[in-house]
Amino acid sequence: MSIFSQHIDEKNIPQPSGQKQTVSGQGMKVVLEKSALLGITARQQGLVNRRSPVPILSHLLLSAQEQTLKVSGTNLEMSLTEEIDLSIERPGKVAVSANLLYDIVRKLWDGSLITLEVEEPFLRVQSGSSEFRLSTLSAQEFPEIVPQALPYHLKMLPAELSQLIEATKFCIAGEDMHYTLSGICFRFYEEKFASQKAVVKCHVVATDAHRLALGHLDASLLPLDVTKTAGSIVVGRKAIQEISKILESLPADESIDFGFSGQQISLEGRASWGNGRFQFFSRLLEGRFPDYMQAIPSVTQYRVALDPKKLAQSIERVGIVNDERRRLVKFQFQSNSLTLSAQSAQGFATEALDVHYQYPELDLNFNSKYIMDICHHIRGSEMVMQVKDAVSPVLFQDTQDLNTFYVLMPVVS
Repeated sequence: MSIFSQHIDEKNIPQPSGQKQTVSGQGMKVVLEKSALLGITARQQGLVNRRSPVPILSHLLLSAQEQTLKVSGTNLEMSLTEEIDLSIERPGKVAVSANLLYDIVRKLWDGSLITLEVEEPFLRVQSGSSEFRLSTLSAQEFPEIVPQALPYHLKMLPAELSQLIEATKFCIAGEDMHYTLSGICFRFYEEKFASQKAVVKCHVVATDAHRLALGHLDASLLPLDVTKTAGSIVVGRKAIQEISKILESLPADESIDFGFSGQQISLEGRASWGNGRFQFFSRLLEGRFPDYMQAIPSVTQYRVALDPKKLAQSIERVGIVNDERRRLVKFQFQSNSLTLSAQSAQGFATEALDVHYQYPELDLNFNSKYIMDICHHIRGSEMVMQVKDAVSPVLFQDTQDLNTFYVLMPVVS
């Protein structure tokens, strides 16, 4: 399913004829503050493909009407539309290079006013004594974005979704891994305790097959049928990056709407710029996310509390002797002691930490970067490490955030 009114791909978009086009800008003219236009154009940079073989996909659609300026960008997989209320001197619409407009706006004086005016076949950008005339394309070439009505919606504060994404996205697999691992999975499932009414729960999961991050999203207000019709949805890496940028710019006390179906997601809400509003849509990754529950240890033998900040600093110090290819750090647990060590052709390093450990001696090897990533994402001052043996997945729990935990595979030498 598509976020557009009909299926569109690059070969169906009209190609430029090579001749100068007369744009249908209709004399659009608006005046707005630099800060507003800078934020809007900046958020489009990761979405719009500046190197697209189809020129219109490297452009933004500017549409001014009814006291609203609307700015839209798309790469056919995702779209972002932002609106801002302002006085429109002349209505109209035009398509202009996203990258070029952004570069100009960010270098203009802070606090300045910017005039955008269509003077066919150019868009005139003027601020103070600076003036630019940018080539444009016809607004009619821009793909029509007609989002589908999505069946499921959750209301939440931006910080709730942002925190979940930040806690998990570092475990998203690289491009060389399985396709469905290159995103974050939202898995909706039904849970019922004794005689209580069944409710919907949601796991938010990312994994690259070596490590895993899992958080919980409050989905209790969703209908139970979501577990069957949507089940697990996977939001791709690039969509996650764009969502993160949007969330950073939103007012903390304004709820957002997170909508989804089995084919796409949406994010909508009010923005912090000039009574602004935004709509973001993205297709979901196709395919089945692996059964991550198999990787989560259900039985562990040893449990030890660690200071994540001190542990990360110690790993960083002993890791100085590691080479780039072999970034291993060895954990040697003894009575009330943890010794970290690393070695390579460059040398050998050790460092001891005092810990509360009253179990048999245990040696574990970890990828130093992976375990430092976990330490950096622990929000509290203590994390609990739960171990079954030297070759089984190890569980890391943030004692300040019991809804989020991490799993890391030891390196078997």
